[in-house]
Amino acid sequence: MQLYNSPLSPNGRIVLLTARHLGLELDVHQVNAAAGEHKTPEYLKLNPNGLFPVLVDGDFKLWEANAIAQFLCSKVPGTRLWPQQGRAQADVTRWQFWAVAHWLPALAPFFREHYFKQLRRQGAPDEAVLAAALPQLQRFAAVLEGALTGRNWLAGDSVTLADFAVSAGLMFLEAGKLPLHDYKAIMAWFETIRALPAWAETTPSLP
Repeated sequence: MQLYNSPLSPNGRIVLLTARHLGLELDVHQVNAAAGEHKTPEYLKLNPNGLFPVLVDGDFKLWEANAIAQFLCSKVPGTRLWPQQGRAQADVTRWQFWAVAHWLPALAPFFREHYFKQLRRQGAPDEAVLAAALPQLQRFAAVLEGALTGRNWLAGDSVTLADFAVSAGLMFLEAGKLPLHDYKAIMAWFETIRALPAWAETTPSLP
């Protein structure tokens, strides 16, 4: 299976975490986003959205990180990452959707302003943008904090795709100066995630 990805993509990190945890080998092709490789006609044949990641398994081309993660779990029957029971599976899926719809968009202004602007030499962080984004981040951080209080994992009693979907954006915790350190349950959970071999093995070197 081939994975087309950018090492700085939180969505790509979801897929890499899943594959490493499952012990699946992927042939990873790094997409040079700075050079616009994801907008070329060749790449758009893989993903018409011009985004990453994309998984190619024979003649099957699959985009959307959480769909890819679920597909990878289908390669390892019985994995606890993606439970098959109705309620347990729905609980994991709920957090995958929540991460895409609410959590990553709430985090994004912070790592864009603090990290990506500096990487692209686009000037200092815009404090007005950060101030406007803070209430939304606090709103959803409170949801996550409440869900994690008294629990080690988001869904069930072991790590699942829910944890990978929600934690992936925290790869920019320090570089993006994400204001989350006062959320004790989130930080304790994230330390548990960072202790997983899959996290260490998929951590990119941030330029």
